Amino acid sequence: MATLRQQMNMNTSSANRSVYTPLTGDEIRLLTLQYVPQAGSDETPLISCELETIALNEIVQLGQQGEPEPAGDNQWPGFYETQPDFAALFKPKKRHKLIGAPERSWKKYVESIDEEISQQSPTVRPAVEASHSLSHKYVALSYAWGPIEDQRKILINGVETEVRPNLYAALLELRKSPWVRRGVRLWIDALCIDQDDLEERKQQVCIMRSIYATAWQVVVWLGPSTESTPLAYTALAWLARAIRSGDKLKAFAAEYGIPTTVYDQSPILLSPFLLPWRDSVFAALRSFFACDYWHRLWILQELAMAKVDAPVLWGGYAMPLREIWVACEAISESESTLVENMTTSGDDIDRSSSTVTLDRRLEERQSTPGQQWKHLIRIKHLRENRGHGVEFALPSFELARQAQATDNRDKVYGILGIPGVQQLVSMTPDYEVDLTKVYIEFTRRIIENEGLDIIRLVHSPVKPVMLSWFNADNPRWLRRLVNARFKEVANPCIHNLPSWAVCWSCKCAPLARLQRNYRAHEGLPTPRIDFLDDGGLSLQAVLVDKIANLSAFNLLEADESYPHNGPSAEATPNAYGDLDGLKEAIWRTITADSTSAGDEPPPSWRLLIEQRRWGPFGTTETIGATINHGLHGFALRNVKLLLPGGHRLGDILGYRGPHERWGGNDRGDVIENHSELDERDAVSCASNTLAWRRLITTESGRLGLTVAAAGAGDTIAVLPGCTTPVVIRPVGASWELVGEVFVYGLMNGETATIVRDGLVEVNEIEIH
Repeated sequence: MATLRQQMNMNTSSANRSVYTPLTGDEIRLLTLQYVPQAGSDETPLISCELETIALNEIVQLGQQGEPEPAGDNQWPGFYETQPDFAALFKPKKRHKLIGAPERSWKKYVESIDEEISQQSPTVRPAVEASHSLSHKYVALSYAWGPIEDQRKILINGVETEVRPNLYAALLELRKSPWVRRGVRLWIDALCIDQDDLEERKQQVCIMRSIYATAWQVVVWLGPSTESTPLAYTALAWLARAIRSGDKLKAFAAEYGIPTTVYDQSPILLSPFLLPWRDSVFAALRSFFACDYWHRLWILQELAMAKVDAPVLWGGYAMPLREIWVACEAISESESTLVENMTTSGDDIDRSSSTVTLDRRLEERQSTPGQQWKHLIRIKHLRENRGHGVEFALPSFELARQAQATDNRDKVYGILGIPGVQQLVSMTPDYEVDLTKVYIEFTRRIIENEGLDIIRLVHSPVKPVMLSWFNADNPRWLRRLVNARFKEVANPCIHNLPSWAVCWSCKCAPLARLQRNYRAHEGLPTPRIDFLDDGGLSLQAVLVDKIANLSAFNLLEADESYPHNGPSAEATPNAYGDLDGLKEAIWRTITADSTSAGDEPPPSWRLLIEQRRWGPFGTTETIGATINHGLHGFALRNVKLLLPGGHRLGDILGYRGPHERWGGNDRGDVIENHSELDERDAVSCASNTLAWRRLITTESGRLGLTVAAAGAGDTIAVLPGCTTPVVIRPVGASWELVGEVFVYGLMNGETATIVRDGLVEVNEIEIH
């Protein structure tokens, strides 16, 4: 019998032979890896496999006819066979002694949790041979294709085929699995789909959800292991098995943690104790969250269909998906003990700054977001999404926009099968259709089926920001003199889309989504929407107001014409009555009248108008070599912005001018009866909501918050069928859509009352 290497040599001239035969109906191809017994260090790296065709329905029937499999049979062998070395996580010294607490060594602590975890862990079954075959089962691989360079050769049905290095490494690891020895087959998109056949790709993408749902198990492959892998998986296992919750992690930090030094009395205080891990543990976790896999678009669908015990492999190390989610939730629930050390590096991150707005920071697309564990939690929530409508699908759309795809058409095709989106639109993938047409058709079908809420996601460009170490309250001529560096934020869309169509691939500013379920359109007529032959959108609109004054969207916005006060700014009325009403409008506007969870904020959040919240020590956001999103930075740049009633923002916040003290001897508003948690939540929500948006005053004296692309004179419109108002701009005889806007006093059906009172009319307009 010819060896694998001999087969490779014999088939070198056969590289052009096709290994694929046409598929019909619900047929898929499955891969059988040739098992090669281990032969020590001389084991051949060559891989040979066989492809065969089978219908998905036939696989389901075979599974129903077979003998019931033992409980946990699809659990990856080795999950609980060895206990992680938790002692390796902690600094090699006894904890700091706290008053009234006995001193305990890490050795005793680790011994205690080892015993506790061994009682919790599932019974370990023999890892290899079992009496029954699994040849009627298949495993679907979820992985990143990775770089195309340095491809490796394998044999498929005797034909030499090249695969990318990351897949080759996955095949080598899977070949060691006892599952392969028991006949489990594999479904791998790069090998089981003829990637050169566009018609077949279209057909297989249509049934992708079913492929992963029918799989006996989904295996996640992060890539070959690195020196960080053992420590990262040990840390995740400790969080998932020994800790299991944010409250328990906080309690552990208080019991064993290292006291911190707090340099200011910020309402966003770090925990008084930091987790006593080695620095290398934080670095290992950063490497885990930075894996390319977590940025893939297709994982939104693949993990939505995977079982909770799906193995997540990083080289030869494995952990169930369930435990990774538990660990991520523990991190997210107790960020103050971990987050400053957990954030991944980026070109505008200052580790000494507050981490409260890390999700708003600009980073290169190759690096991971500052709080990548939240991305994993959002994917988990997709599995649990049982709602219907665009408002429930918005998190899925956000994830798709942030994710990476080899073909940008997959930004649409890759989410058609996930919960929350599947019910909204029926669309057949077609890789011969131009990308622009795909984006237009996707937006159009959602509008036809569900109304106009999808336009809340339209691409909104953002002007550049300055990057300078110089404090923003220095004279601008001096800042210009020492600063020649600018950073692009979000350029206009390049895909020639009508303004109402959502672009899924152009870079957007990392805005925080307006979370609350608004009802600005309530009480308005049933929407009448027509799609015009010239690409326009004909619809009804109530033109309720115009923008008069606008803030800068960031402390370091390069355009020095902001903040902008219109010619009649001082004469602008106050739609909220008196000064107290205006202050109420201010704090509700800068939070979009919503908590981060989408609920109505408590009255205690009025603390946001306290002068000390906006001063230099109001937040821990620093002014350094970083893009600042703190409340102090916002106030510093926009001190001269005029609000309704002609009130100056600096006067309300107690700021007299550059280099002057905040508030003087007047403490201004001091809000009693609120907790430290209220302070942290309120300031965090306001800082994130303000980031990359402009605070606006309208001609009618209302306050609002809108996208950075908005300008003076733009019109605020409420559209039947859209839950938030939008900003539109006249272009000839039609209009251009600029983006969504929050206007305090127009978010809950007030426009319908204005229409009934005859103050405004419902107009027919066209948006192009």
